[in-house]
Amino acid sequence: MSLIPYLIQGKWKPCQFISSFVWLIGLFVLVGAAAQPDDVISRYYYTGTINKTHSIQMDIQVKGKTVSGHYYYNSLGVPFSLNGSRSDIEERDPKNRYTGKFNGKVAVPHKTFEGHWSTHNGRTQLPFKLNKVAEYLFSNTRQGETLEVSLSYPYFLSTSPAWQQINDALLKSIKQYPLEFITEARAFHAETDSQFNWLQQVDFSIEYYSETLVSLLGKNHEYSGGAHGNSYYQSSNFWIQDNQAILLKLSELFLPGYKRRLSNECLKSLREQGASDVINGDITSFKEEDLSRFSITPRGLTVYFDPYAVGAYAEGSFSVTIPYRQLKNVIDPEGPLKSFVK
Repeated sequence: MSLIPYLIQGKWKPCQFISSFVWLIGLFVLVGAAAQPDDVISRYYYTGTINKTHSIQMDIQVKGKTVSGHYYYNSLGVPFSLNGSRSDIEERDPKNRYTGKFNGKVAVPHKTFEGHWSTHNGRTQLPFKLNKVAEYLFSNTRQGETLEVSLSYPYFLSTSPAWQQINDALLKSIKQYPLEFITEARAFHAETDSQFNWLQQVDFSIEYYSETLVSLLGKNHEYSGGAHGNSYYQSSNFWIQDNQAILLKLSELFLPGYKRRLSNECLKSLREQGASDVINGDITSFKEEDLSRFSITPRGLTVYFDPYAVGAYAEGSFSVTIPYRQLKNVIDPEGPLKSFVK
């Protein structure tokens, strides 16, 4: 990633660039080097099995003695929420019904999480064992009363070249956000006496993980004055082939003719969700660029739409999950989605 375009756009003086660049590099060094005692937030991603037969993946956040997060079965992809302590974590289904419990031990250095899973009534107990595949890095940095940047993103623990390529690509992408934001904030405050706080929060999460495919979703919220802030999505999906990480485009998932199918499925769902620009006919089709923010999970392909993209700001953002069975005829049988096609 070249820094030159950002410097020209922001019109920084040399001394401004040096101080801000040093601050930014320090930000990432501190994230990577900081210890994580029990009184701060830490976050981990695990994969493993229940009873050695049911494959699951779990995203948990630890703060002191409390644990929260979610998990899902690879066969379903439906997330169950998690809340509890380091040794006793309750699960609830999407309707908030208590469905079971994980009894184990989440302890430093959190490399494994194992114990027994039980149903809500305790009548069935099954062993589970999970291995940590990624840990999240955090930074929350403030400069005076005019600028605050918070970042969160996963770091994959595998030492294989492909996973290191993914780590490098993610770090390169995550660095881009504060560079652009700081440039704009500095330029604004240099030209006005207004001293309100510019705020940016960037969070990248793992939506799906396997040894050959990983799906990442970035959520960026920014406030730079006005009646409200704004939010937008970014996604990165990697397919690992021959020990190389391939950043996927939609076209690499499907056969010719998929655009119309995806567009029609999205229009149908958005109409049902009440997206005003679709309902009133302002939007009647989508180009591939409009569908470029997507994630891959066992439930289906999920496409994300930023605020303003398909309706008024007050309507918020939208997402459409399309089950693979509805896309079966256009999915490339030799492509990254082949394992989801039944």
